[in-house]
Amino acid sequence: MTGRSRVGVSRERVSWYLYLVLSAAFAAIMLATWLLSRSINGRDCATYIEIISGTACKPFAYRVLVPLLVRISQYLVPGSLHESIRASLVQQPVVQRAFSLLIWDTTLAFEYLLGVGWLYVAVYGFILSLKYLFDGLFRTPNEWFSRIVPWVALLGIRYLMRYVSYVYDLPALFLFTLGLALMARKQWRAFLLVFLLASLNKETTILLTLVFVIHQWHVRRLEDRQFQFLLVAQLSIFALVKGVLFVIFRENPGTFVEMHLLDHNIDLLRKFLLRPSLAAEFPWMGLALLVFHNWPNKSRFLKDAIWILVPIFAMMPFLGMLDELRVYYEVVPIVVLLATQSVAEIVGIDIHVIGSEKRGTI
Repeated sequence: MTGRSRVGVSRERVSWYLYLVLSAAFAAIMLATWLLSRSINGRDCATYIEIISGTACKPFAYRVLVPLLVRISQYLVPGSLHESIRASLVQQPVVQRAFSLLIWDTTLAFEYLLGVGWLYVAVYGFILSLKYLFDGLFRTPNEWFSRIVPWVALLGIRYLMRYVSYVYDLPALFLFTLGLALMARKQWRAFLLVFLLASLNKETTILLTLVFVIHQWHVRRLEDRQFQFLLVAQLSIFALVKGVLFVIFRENPGTFVEMHLLDHNIDLLRKFLLRPSLAAEFPWMGLALLVFHNWPNKSRFLKDAIWILVPIFAMMPFLGMLDELRVYYEVVPIVVLLATQSVAEIVGIDIHVIGSEKRGTI
């Protein structure tokens, strides 16, 4: 290796380490901002402590990944250290004011601290996962363009937070993005592990299977036996996880479908049809134009993945509130990267879809 090439490699490493540090700081700032604007206390019968303790109503009780991680973390911390940390936290005036603002119980400070720690892992993981997905789908000589995309996406997520937030929201965003990245790169063992973790976190993980089926139907790059094995593996993991959770939480109150949500959505649609707000819808119209601009030359993987909007829109009138935008987190990485291709073309950044013969304009 020549001296010039060694210098180039060294600069790339320094640049990458700098990016990791900046991303870590940015993730901390964004998480703090979100927590201050939207507490993770959810709502009655699905507060943070109820979810962590397993006493939340259904379907919130089924989202067990973060509760498991918090309990494992508690188990690994010696009891004496546990109590010392708790006592030290509640004696700090800054902590007391923060807990008062967030409506958190200071006697459960350690449990909240662990939960926030895992949420930070999710936010930081989302940045790196979206960068990993970008690099698996595109090539560009402008490395910092690909690095900035996850930061912009993180800023945009702030506007998807409405009503309440739950401790499983940000992990769902992270794990779904990582699952897409591993699928795009055909790293199947790691993908199945992430699929398992995501299934423990939220039911919408099954949408990854939909992306898998649609994309493989289009590209047909897997042998039939491998495709069948991966499909059966995903369905088996999902069914096993949900079956076990159904049995464990069968005595918890609540149901899978909340009919009052349907009434809310009908009223929302009626108001929108009678008095549509162009000002409110204009940003979404602009985003849609970016997503579908020059559609034939968009990434095949992303075009297949965006089909998850169909079941999401079909289920939302019955399983969620149409204007509760946090439920669309799984679509975020797909929409962001589709829009990114259009932005790159508009500003003149050279970007190449991997596997495509075309460069420059996409």
